[in-house]
Amino acid sequence: MSRFARAFGGAVVAVALSIGSVAAATPGTVEVSFHSSQPDFASCPGFAVDLELDITRRITTFVDSDGNPTRIVTHVTGVGIMTNPLTGKSLPDANHFTVTADLVNGTRTFTGDIRVDTAPGAGRVFRAVGRLAFGPDGSVLFESAPHDDLEGNTDALCAYLGGA
Repeated sequence: MSRFARAFGGAVVAVALSIGSVAAATPGTVEVSFHSSQPDFASCPGFAVDLELDITRRITTFVDSDGNPTRIVTHVTGVGIMTNPLTGKSLPDANHFTVTADLVNGTRTFTGDIRVDTAPGAGRVFRAVGRLAFGPDGSVLFESAPHDDLEGNTDALCAYLGGA
């Protein structure tokens, strides 16, 4: 597994853990939080990619008739910048997606623009979009549309940030 895929997996775990902590909140609670900065977000030949990202999360917990949490839906919007710290070359980064955590069966489903990175004058160099579902053990149950991170398609991203 590539370092980039591990980094994405780590980000997924971080979101999952932050979602899981809401399950103890009052049922139906909606919370908003902000977060930024992921040094060494990805690895390219000869350099690590740093990510500065401001994220807004709107988290809603759904409950059953007994008041037990059954599902958590998190709407995530983020804007930021990926940077090659050796050269300072940067790339705008954006995301807008929904994470649905089914607390009954343990699955997590990501839907939307998980990551879209478009280089001025060069077009889209990295993307993770569509739908991606993980089982309770973290295995991929379903994937639709490109997920460059999971597929190891980092050549265009690394070439752009590397100056090639």
